[in-house]
Amino acid sequence: MLAISDDGIPLVLAARPATIERRRSALYFGAFDYFELPRELELLVERTDQLVTLRLRIDRLRADADLDHLLVWQTVRRFRVALEERGLRGGDVTV
Repeated sequence: MLAISDDGIPLVLAARPATIERRRSALYFGAFDYFELPRELELLVERTDQLVTLRLRIDRLRADADLDHLLVWQTVRRFRVALEERGLRGGDVTV
């Protein structure tokens, strides 16, 4: 599928002329969007801005999720140590 390139960026096609058949074919084979240049240059710029903003937001959310995952394990480890210090079984704590 063409929709996402190797680095995860959606593929946007821009060509001249943009006939209905070409647009339909490009979208069918996985293009995220298709623009006719130079007539739809402003739309291409807008869509590119949206995709970059979306990609940055997704990357930020993934980083936050990774951090949350690490913090959970740190908390579990601290909890286990605290239980063991009190003579309780910390190995029984699961996430």
